[in-house]
Amino acid sequence: MAPTTRSRAAPVPSRATKRAAQDLSDEDSDNANAQEHKPATKRAKTTHDKANAKRAPPRRSTAQKTNPNITRGGLKALPTMPLDVLEEIFCTLDPASLVNISRTTKSFRQLLLSPAYEHVWREAFSRDETGIPQPPDGMRAKHWALLLFGGDTCEHCHKQNAPEILFYLRIRLCEACISSTLHRPSSTSFRGISIQQLIPAEFVEKVISERRTQYGYGRQCSLTCYAFGEKYHPFVAGQKAALAKGPDEELRYVEEHRDAFTARYVHAKMATKWQRDLLAAQKKERERRQREISDAKNARKREIEKRLEDLDYNTYDKKIMSGVWKLKGINIAQPLTDEEWKELWPAIRGVIDGNRAKKNSEAAAKRRDFRIRHVGSHYDRMLHDPSCVQPQEVQYFPRTNRCLEFEPLKSFVEEDAPDRYRLGWDDTTQLDLTLRQTILGMRQVQDEQYLKLYNLLLTGGYISKNTKQEKALSLAIAIFRLGRDWSNELRFGREAMSHDRKDYRQRYQSLYEDSPVTVSSEGVGAVRMLLGLLGMKHDSTIEDMDLADAHFVCVSCKPRSAWLDLKKAGESHRISDRHHVATREVFSWRRAVGHVHDEHKETAADVRIRLLTKREQAALEAKYHEKYKVTHTAPICFGCCHCHDYGDDASQHAQGRHDGLLSKRDVVKHLQKKHSIPTKKITENVDFWYHSCFSRGLLDSSITSFNLVED
Repeated sequence: MAPTTRSRAAPVPSRATKRAAQDLSDEDSDNANAQEHKPATKRAKTTHDKANAKRAPPRRSTAQKTNPNITRGGLKALPTMPLDVLEEIFCTLDPASLVNISRTTKSFRQLLLSPAYEHVWREAFSRDETGIPQPPDGMRAKHWALLLFGGDTCEHCHKQNAPEILFYLRIRLCEACISSTLHRPSSTSFRGISIQQLIPAEFVEKVISERRTQYGYGRQCSLTCYAFGEKYHPFVAGQKAALAKGPDEELRYVEEHRDAFTARYVHAKMATKWQRDLLAAQKKERERRQREISDAKNARKREIEKRLEDLDYNTYDKKIMSGVWKLKGINIAQPLTDEEWKELWPAIRGVIDGNRAKKNSEAAAKRRDFRIRHVGSHYDRMLHDPSCVQPQEVQYFPRTNRCLEFEPLKSFVEEDAPDRYRLGWDDTTQLDLTLRQTILGMRQVQDEQYLKLYNLLLTGGYISKNTKQEKALSLAIAIFRLGRDWSNELRFGREAMSHDRKDYRQRYQSLYEDSPVTVSSEGVGAVRMLLGLLGMKHDSTIEDMDLADAHFVCVSCKPRSAWLDLKKAGESHRISDRHHVATREVFSWRRAVGHVHDEHKETAADVRIRLLTKREQAALEAKYHEKYKVTHTAPICFGCCHCHDYGDDASQHAQGRHDGLLSKRDVVKHLQKKHSIPTKKITENVDFWYHSCFSRGLLDSSITSFNLVED
């Protein structure tokens, strides 16, 4: 029912009757009224005896008990009160409460906004002691209250995005509607008087950019003036008309507007200050409430951490606690009870145990990666231990990045033992034992590969069955081609097992599967031809050929052109001093075999190679040309058989290029100085060794290359 008078003599509006709220105690009458509009449900006729009829349950109403017009809450009794009682109650409220009540129902809105209740709004403002701005002249108190406490709704687009009131304009607009509905004056002052003192105008602050700097949070803002177009244009027109009459007339016109607008300007200024203070107080209250909520959440968090620590969980480990605080029921501002803990504990335990397992797995993977990265240094250390591997044998063992292909080192590195070591190996005793066993396994693989090389020579008919393996692989005719058809690299005897820097050697174990090795028939023919030139036996060894130190030239090839510098003492080098001459390269026996294989593969049987003449041999030994300058370097391809610490004796050029290998001259000096071996007793493969990945050069490895000049 709508509000009525105490005598109930006044007529009740029909519209108010429809909106009248009812108490929950009137539920039965409501159900009865609902049944009048709903036809009765037909029921089948049945017979019952009196006993059963007495025990029959009462008939339940089929009407809905939910009434959408029922007002629940503390104000449900207000609509039934007489108007004079309501008026007395409303007169004791503040303006904000009146606005809130007027927004509850249409009946209250019509009642409070009616002209008869205008005095209620005025009394609410007159009794206020909190500093709320009084209604300005020319504006009703109810309209002023709705402007102050009507919410953040924009008066133009009706969206909840207008938190501030433009008191100089007496309107509430959002930022977008301010720009679209208001006018931007071209001038903000007239005769030194601000436009806000003359007409309704507002300076709106807009944020241009926000960013965080090293000095804190920075914000760049701008002030823009806005006014009503219907107020601004007539004022400007009058100002221009007064200016046309004279400056004094314009000044009088402006001062008249200022005097007439002073009261509104002062009131708007005071209201703006009130709004600024109110927003600051609200912000402070929000921050206080946020701190209070944060403190309550932190207290709940600390209680959870305490319970977890009692269960031997490390709550300081961020990885273990990751995701715990995002669980439902954790991050709330309420004290933790035992019942809540019983409900939360299964989910928390699942997350923590999962995080712990993940952390342990990551730690194990980290330890494994560390062992894989550092096992190479221990493997190199073992290779340089003379009690395990002789220096001349190192080149036949796999490189560091291939050592994990062999057992038992592979299984040992995969074994995780965090109780014995954290990352690497604190005690290398077990590691050294494993490395020694692995090196023994590598030697077995080498023996298997040597047997395959021997079988290649045997099945190809290059050796007889009576030739032993060790003897067969030392023969000069034991020449093998590495790689597939596109590869032309040759190796002699056991040197085929020497590791190199080629990319096609992917796996040491599968050397003959991924990179097949075959006997080079062209190379065998070339060696037999060289043996014939030297008058040596057909079963001469590789060492015999190296000791012979013979030099050859290819007659089948045409001379090659080369630029050589003329000898002119006392003159600077000029391009005009260079001559284009025909030369022939001098070959060692190894290089001669490679030349036949590379350049004359199709016509190897017809190739002609000869020894150097006495004159050519003399020029080679003198490293001299009569007319042209000769520069040369010594090949760096030797190492000491008695130690690994010979890198300091290498030349600066050798130290920077060949992993500390020495030239033959340097290795002889090293043997004389460090091991006290006389020069005449120094023997290859006993005192020093040759690395097959590099060229031995010419003249007992004293010169890398030499070209003969054709006459």
